Amino acid sequence: MQLAKPYGELAKNVDPKYFQVLSEIYEKLVVKDKTNIQYHASLAYVYKMLGKYEKARKEALQVLELSTRPETKALVEEFLNSLPE
Repeated sequence: MQLAKPYGELAKNVDPKYFQVLSEIYEKLVVKDKTNIQYHASLAYVYKMLGKYEKARKEALQVLELSTRPETKALVEEFLNSLPE
């Protein structure tokens, strides 16, 4: 999640179709491996870029649920706070 800001800046110039394809890929990966935190985190970011904020929240909360790292809570909260209401 620490790379979200630089990637966010780069993503502003990326065709939204790119994120649509990524969402389809990560959705399949999450189904195959429901416990992979990185898949959920990446899908949350892609959903954010697509403007699918409710889905982004759901995936971010999944990251929080799966993670055992204490610093994850702060990162997820920062991500959630970056989403529009």
